[in-house]
Amino acid sequence: MTANGPEDGRLPLHARQMSPGWVLAALLGALLCAGGGWLLSTAVVLIGGPDDCEVPPCHGGPVTALYLLGGLFAGGVGPTATAAATGRATAGSPRLLPLAPVLCVSFAVGLLGAARTEGRTHVWALAAAAVLAALAVPSAIMARPYRARERAAYLAAVAAARRLDAHGVRTTGTVTAIESLGSAEEHTLRLRLTVRYPTADGTGHTRRFTRDYPVYDAPRTGGRVAVRYDPQDPATADLGDLLPDAAPPQGTRPPLTAELTRLAALHREGALDAAEFERAKAALLADPDRP
Repeated sequence: MTANGPEDGRLPLHARQMSPGWVLAALLGALLCAGGGWLLSTAVVLIGGPDDCEVPPCHGGPVTALYLLGGLFAGGVGPTATAAATGRATAGSPRLLPLAPVLCVSFAVGLLGAARTEGRTHVWALAAAAVLAALAVPSAIMARPYRARERAAYLAAVAAARRLDAHGVRTTGTVTAIESLGSAEEHTLRLRLTVRYPTADGTGHTRRFTRDYPVYDAPRTGGRVAVRYDPQDPATADLGDLLPDAAPPQGTRPPLTAELTRLAALHREGALDAAEFERAKAALLADPDRP
């Protein structure tokens, strides 16, 4: 991220803050890690029990399978939940905690859970947990410069967003290129637009924006869009609504032929590949509410 802010220019940005909910999520993740380690270790002990074991779960069986499946589930969900709780609130915002030490501690907690099963203490699990916990410290130290840069970039983007809200100047830009990033959801295209817009002094600037558009209202190369830029830093801008040459009345959708023509243009320009074009066309033709 540069002084221009995040590429997609979405506002506002949000940073994740420590809160009771965050603490609860982190504790839940730790419990899942410890429980997953205990379940997996118990399953291994039951599967590898002595030959004269008379306990029903020994050497497999449904109970051992439940231990194994439960351990795999909790052992996967626990670190994932902890990483998510300490991650980014939105794209472009800084992480609450660096990922590497969070994962080290999560797996260390899991190994602590595995260290005591069926009345046995597994020294190897305690040793491995100690090693992972020790690795968390240097990994956190190594992440500090990156976190400082990430935080500074985030604060710069927030400041730019606030300037746009308070002093942004509106202008009309032109779409010079379109790149398809796939389908965001059904009947929706995710596109990266390259937009050139003039400022008050006549200087032209170019920015890229990522947006989701319905298949029936996708932009085209050469189309007009509303742009708001920062007069102090014209390279910082936010993308507004499309400004079609002949917009349909508010609350209505353009005719089917117009939408198919627009899709065909996107396909010719390379914004949609053949499969995406066919899916979008089929969605339009199958829509019972078409005018």
